[in-house]
Amino acid sequence: MNMFMDASGECHYCYDDCLVCADAETCQTCDMGFDLIFDESSSTEYCGYEPEPECDWGFYMEYDESTMEDVCMPCLDNCDICYDANTCDLCYEGFTLSVTDGSDPVETCEQTEP
Repeated sequence: MNMFMDASGECHYCYDDCLVCADAETCQTCDMGFDLIFDESSSTEYCGYEPEPECDWGFYMEYDESTMEDVCMPCLDNCDICYDANTCDLCYEGFTLSVTDGSDPVETCEQTEP
């Protein structure tokens, strides 16, 4: 698509990064990888990148294909910092990172002995 028809019947391209537009300034659907963002100061919508949400301690960012959005997912139990569901970079205070041996190592945060 990437085009719209003006009042005189002439076709024009939508602006960059816009897939479907109603006119030269109104985008309805952005190209893949872009978000339709509403600018409150000018009351207009444009295609751009939404800043990635940041996750709290104990969570990591993962792309959810069903919603096509980034979501925060919990780390392993007792893990403070992680970058995916199977690894831990820093355990809670009082816990120690333990890695099992084998072909498919598993990381856990075990309570530290007093």
